[in-house]
Amino acid sequence: MCLYFGELIQKVRLETIAMIMLSLSVVFTGIVVYQYGPYQASNTSYVNMTPIASFILDKAPQLYNPLHSTFSSRTIHVDGGYMYNTPVVYVAKDGYVRKILAPKEDITNLLDYYASLSGHDKWYLNQLNILNDEEQYIFVPVKYKILKFNDYELGSPIWFYTDNFNTDCYVSTGLSVTESWGTWTSGGELQMPLKISSEVTSMHGHIDCIAFNNQQTVLIYVNNKIVNNLVYRGGGIDFENSEKSGFINIKIELPEANSPYALGQSDDRRILGLGIQKIVITE
Repeated sequence: MCLYFGELIQKVRLETIAMIMLSLSVVFTGIVVYQYGPYQASNTSYVNMTPIASFILDKAPQLYNPLHSTFSSRTIHVDGGYMYNTPVVYVAKDGYVRKILAPKEDITNLLDYYASLSGHDKWYLNQLNILNDEEQYIFVPVKYKILKFNDYELGSPIWFYTDNFNTDCYVSTGLSVTESWGTWTSGGELQMPLKISSEVTSMHGHIDCIAFNNQQTVLIYVNNKIVNNLVYRGGGIDFENSEKSGFINIKIELPEANSPYALGQSDDRRILGLGIQKIVITE
């Protein structure tokens, strides 16, 4: 193409189009190399979604439909992925479900542990009813807020440190890496979707934590209803809610979260808000 370009394409308009396409391909290739790592694709792993695949799944999941084995391997992070149990569910960085691989027999499981608290249940049910005996994809557009809810027994500590660490079973998004004393929130929002089977009419939550930079504004929501709004300086945070048992999504907003780097304290660029040690929810 490069050697005989002038002979192959002689019309000015076609030549212009071809040059634009070649230029775009060079730009796209450069983006891929940059995202994947310039040497041996060092930013990728065969048991994780590639950066571009993750971006597409997070923004427009209907555009990426790989082999089921590939999707399974890179979603549940196992080598090969040819043997797996369904449903296989991809959760985006914002904590919401974007893609589901499942057959009809998984409908009960999906209804028991995946739900929307934003008025999108009818859409979700319609998608489940389309499933048949063969596993297939359900893609969830960004506007539909489907969450995975994990079983939680009232009174059980959710540990953000120690050998009993179990936070990854309950927090869907908003945490940094675990440290010996606890875990910092990451960004301005933490979400914790819980499925509570105990028959209760109200619940009490307590958070053992510290505030980054000694003070943070904290807003706590339960199923999109605000239950506490305070300027926190220490001593623990309590909140009450009147939600009955079932699907409970606890969301903590931290509008003043900031990085040590921005404040000139260190080279740490993480956006920190609360350093959490433990959360317990009781009747």
